[in-house]
Amino acid sequence: MPTYRYVNSFFIYIICFIYLFGYLSGDSRAHETANAEEKNAFLNLSFAPILKKARPAVVNIYGFTKKRSRRSTNLFLDDPFFQKFFNNYNSVKPVLGSGVIVRADGIVVTNHHVVNGSTSIKIVTVDGQEFGADIIYSNQRNDIAVLKIQSNKDNFATIAFADSDDLSVGDVVLAIGNPFGVGQSVSLGIVSALSRVSQIGKTYGSFIQTDAAINPGNSGGALINTKGQIIGINSAIYTRKFGSSGVGFAIPSNFVARILQDTYTNKTPKMPYIGAIFQNVEARFASILKLPVKQGVIVVSMHDNSPLKKAGLKVGDVITRINNTDIIDKKHLHFKFFTIGLGKEVKIKILRDKSYKNYSVILVTSVDAFASKEVKISDSGLFSGITIMSLSPMLAEKLELDYNKKGIVVTQVDKGSQAIHLGIKKGDIIKKINDKRIRNQDDFLEAIKQLRRFRIIIERKNVDYTIVYRG
Repeated sequence: MPTYRYVNSFFIYIICFIYLFGYLSGDSRAHETANAEEKNAFLNLSFAPILKKARPAVVNIYGFTKKRSRRSTNLFLDDPFFQKFFNNYNSVKPVLGSGVIVRADGIVVTNHHVVNGSTSIKIVTVDGQEFGADIIYSNQRNDIAVLKIQSNKDNFATIAFADSDDLSVGDVVLAIGNPFGVGQSVSLGIVSALSRVSQIGKTYGSFIQTDAAINPGNSGGALINTKGQIIGINSAIYTRKFGSSGVGFAIPSNFVARILQDTYTNKTPKMPYIGAIFQNVEARFASILKLPVKQGVIVVSMHDNSPLKKAGLKVGDVITRINNTDIIDKKHLHFKFFTIGLGKEVKIKILRDKSYKNYSVILVTSVDAFASKEVKISDSGLFSGITIMSLSPMLAEKLELDYNKKGIVVTQVDKGSQAIHLGIKKGDIIKKINDKRIRNQDDFLEAIKQLRRFRIIIERKNVDYTIVYRG
């Protein structure tokens, strides 16, 4: 009897196993069928509906600037009369790029380098309409330009902005532009990396990297997500040839939207005053200081009026996060502060003594931000051609100088000026002329009156130099 019971149990287990195997096999085949259907759906996916709405808002931009094509000492060719007949002497150099209409009355965003130096600009829409355009904002530092189409139309096609902070590596993106002037084209790719700050020499750069093909002529065009929203403005490519190498960069939409916000209200975009100098967290620092983080910025010094200091931060703190974004380095930090904007509250996470703390900071403009303006010296002999500005906490922060330094900073030196021959360079701090200590612009202007001989002390990269001129 017991043996019979064990045999029955054995057969029951066998039957259950066969049934379960058949069920799983069937379930597996069902999953394979479902996966095949999903794969076919993916293969049949079309971006045409998205692009149908987005493409009309992306325009071609043609800029023209007169440039002398060659030098000549020919008396005839130098005469304006003969230049009418020999028009190859002064040629018109075309500039090619793309732009995006972001407001229905014809506001266009593009790159500064697309329109820089252009004497006239033409906007060509995807349906072939041509318009003139005026530059209402252009800045080399952030490589953004804002144009206004010369038209009374108020129903231009536009593209809305997405929140670039929501981007993730691997997101699908499309780049729209006018590569090589062949006409509007679209390329597909993914977000390869975020917050790329060291590859491109911008002061406040935090770029989206993509493998979507971005070629010459794509600059200023739109990088859009799969909802047809702008997540970036195509800006640059990394290439060893004249074409795309699968490494393209776009300026994040949040940064562009911040500039547009100020432009719409006739304000010049201002960087919030931080009042602190930072050092990037590098591997050697992390090892020496035994930091548990491999990125971020260390607070090196702070001005007494720094909003960070007032909020409770201290020298030596490591800033690791701003709002919901991990901070990579100094450029990324300044980028985030600029994007958030003046008057806004920002949450800062710091590492201090191996423990994390959180602070709230209100972003403001320095009280001395407008106290000193640039002054160009134009009628004072050897110093003609230089532009100066009194040192202030805001300027010291920009130049990453000690806030206690006094003097004036040379912000520009004209080519061919006498100052170049003297050895004065952009960024020099003029501290003393003869026996007179230079604390501000007025001291400098007074010291150089009828000056024929002088001994000038300048500071350059924290090193003092002496320039002597005996007339």
